[in-house]
Amino acid sequence: MGIDFTLCQPFLFHFSAEACNLSYAQFSHLRMEKFSFSQCIMLEVDFTSAQLQKSVFNECRLSGALFEQTHLEQADFRTARAFAIHPENNRLKETRFSVDNLEGLLAHLPIKIE
Repeated sequence: MGIDFTLCQPFLFHFSAEACNLSYAQFSHLRMEKFSFSQCIMLEVDFTSAQLQKSVFNECRLSGALFEQTHLEQADFRTARAFAIHPENNRLKETRFSVDNLEGLLAHLPIKIE
């Protein structure tokens, strides 16, 4: 928990995480294309300006995760939960969501989802 991955050498930086607690981790401004996160707890993680194209968030809990100016093109959030992503502040071209988790894209709007 709380690992600052921005201190890692960016050259060839890549990993996948399965059943990990990555809460409070710092990934801001990192190039993380095609990363795989599976069954991870990722509370309050900072993805500001990260490049997460084609990354997968399989059954991950993303409560309080920060997505600002994040590149999420073709990323897969279909089984992710508890995220809040503002479409106008992030790049979402061909990003995948399920009908069940669309609330994460709409929660910031002054509407009621029933």
